Amino acid sequence: LAALHGGAPLTVAIPAMRADPLPHPHIVAAYADAATDSAPPGLGGYCQGLFWYVELSPVHVQWLHITALELLATGFNAIAFSHVLSPSQRTILLSDALATPFALTRKRARSPMLRHILQTLLEDAAYQGVASFAEIAHISGDANAAADAVSRGHWARFRNLCAQLHVRPQQVPTPSSCHSLLSSALARAIHLGNPVRPSTYRPPEPSLALLLGGANKRPRSA
Repeated sequence: LAALHGGAPLTVAIPAMRADPLPHPHIVAAYADAATDSAPPGLGGYCQGLFWYVELSPVHVQWLHITALELLATGFNAIAFSHVLSPSQRTILLSDALATPFALTRKRARSPMLRHILQTLLEDAAYQGVASFAEIAHISGDANAAADAVSRGHWARFRNLCAQLHVRPQQVPTPSSCHSLLSSALARAIHLGNPVRPSTYRPPEPSLALLLGGANKRPRSA
């Protein structure tokens, strides 16, 4: 994976979200998100009307920190959408977690948990295939409404968003390799013995008006 425009990953401002959310017709953007404060918690990804979803158990939330889950979600995006992502189109994997672009582009992390996830992703053939040509960038949470809705299982909000984008959503099966990666991460987290501290923080839902109305900010370094 390469950082968007090279160097440090950027925070991307999306002018307006459409079926192809980025302005150039040959750009394909894949959005990922993880939610631990929803009922049930989950992981989700979105790419041009396609989406995947994995429901998390209380055990996942107890042992896997949100940064680990966000990293997994972006890796799962590459794997789940590998059949539609092609080097003939500019492909950008987008995450609203700042740690994810840095970990995936540098292929290293300080956290033993993130290092384990990176290693298992790099051993996955589908992930390697997409990572060989894709770029990655950070995106603001307000511009990640589709993946946010999927990860939380907010299906009415997701369908409403797709209707406003004139997109017919289609769920793709989550590959078995993704479930294996999640199980491996959970086993490693339990082995490390550092459960996640409970948090009462609840982030606001992404603004649909902001998402559809656009943002005129220029990309900045993360």
